[in-house]
Amino acid sequence: MAKNRIEKLIDDKEAKGETKDVPFLTSLQTWYVKSGRLSEKQSAALARIEYLNSDAGREEVEEWQQEFSATHRKRAQVCARYYLSNPPYFHDVATNIMTNSDFVPTRRQFEAMCKNKYTNRVWAESQRPPAYAKGDIIKVRDMQQLPYHLYHFRGKLAMVVDNNCGITTHAIGGRIYTLLPFGHPSIVECQERHIKSFKKKKGEQHE
Repeated sequence: MAKNRIEKLIDDKEAKGETKDVPFLTSLQTWYVKSGRLSEKQSAALARIEYLNSDAGREEVEEWQQEFSATHRKRAQVCARYYLSNPPYFHDVATNIMTNSDFVPTRRQFEAMCKNKYTNRVWAESQRPPAYAKGDIIKVRDMQQLPYHLYHFRGKLAMVVDNNCGITTHAIGGRIYTLLPFGHPSIVECQERHIKSFKKKKGEQHE
């Protein structure tokens, strides 16, 4: 009976000091008392908590935590920054990944956030070597589609200060650089797709 299963789980969790799931279990208990049944999704959630409370479930969680820390944390951080820059999806999970070094998302959360068609592109872009090295002289593209903060620098030269400042878009060439435009007192951020190589023509000079 679901009522007995819920009560047992609540008792087990409270006895072990594992209170994270208790509010949800309590809400299931209240719903069951009121309606006499659980929905399909509620039943599936209850079964999942029961499994994770078992020896096999605890072993699975421990193995995943080790795998995540050894293999997946960097990808999770890249994807978390992408979603924090493009709200509202995965906000809570992404925030925890970026602010709590001990946080480990569930495997389902990681797969959903970091293995979808958008973050697959973001991750692939993050693994591609930068097109321009630190110290390179580049030219900001003279194009209408530039972000507003770059309009003043259209067609102008700049030096690459950093070429690995994260990725906040799934577009190709979305790697963020910091640039120091010639004649400008401070650095600006710019995506790789908005700059190009500068080849000085013979006899040409630039201030």
